Amino acid sequence: PGCSKNLTLSLIITALTDSTAPQLTHLPRVSVQPYQGSRQSTSAAILQVFALGSERHLRLQRLGRRCVALVLLDEVGLAEQSRGNPLKVL
Repeated sequence: PGCSKNLTLSLIITALTDSTAPQLTHLPRVSVQPYQGSRQSTSAAILQVFALGSERHLRLQRLGRRCVALVLLDEVGLAEQSRGNPLKVL
């Protein structure tokens, strides 16, 4: 337990979404759609977050932006404990 994984991921995402560093300018921007897993997670909610990520990605592409979509499933272990096994949609 701790926050080092979340901090590291936040720093990486910030670098890939907002960076003007010359070393990263050749990379496409990252469009992040987060999802917080819990014991109340459902298959429908997980599918919805992927749909939202896809819609955002398409919208950015239509604007001419070079980007990569990323769905961030946080605390996915808690969703694994949910009734109905919502992770089966993955």
